[in-house]
Amino acid sequence: MSRILAIIFLLIIIIALGAYAAWQGPREEITSWEAVGTPEKYEGREINAGYNRIIGGGGGYWTVGPFGHDVVLKIDPRLSLEPGDFISYQGKVRKDGYIETNEVYIHKERGFKYLVSLVPLLVILFWFARKYKFNQREFYFEKK
Repeated sequence: MSRILAIIFLLIIIIALGAYAAWQGPREEITSWEAVGTPEKYEGREINAGYNRIIGGGGGYWTVGPFGHDVVLKIDPRLSLEPGDFISYQGKVRKDGYIETNEVYIHKERGFKYLVSLVPLLVILFWFARKYKFNQREFYFEKK
């Protein structure tokens, strides 16, 4: 009998947690291109985005292209940005159809970091090639 009560108690807890999650739920998640597409709906809403490539612009207004969409950002013109740079930003949607950024992080030397991360892989492949050979008849690796 106590086992059945324990199962019922646990089921009630699970149902209560599910109801709480449905009631509280996550906040509405919007993308930067949705916010810029309907700026009057999202005026003043805060947007965070990461690893966006700059595809054009200048003079304080830059365009980034997340997932094939064009999003205009108002960025401090003192920052030295060029098309092709990757940035992460935080800003607020403005009714004129752009995002006014208050924080921008420029991801420097992203390609170099990718190349450096391949060095351990090359070391392991070199070590593996020196220790093992592929037996084509049996179709497996064996020690040299």
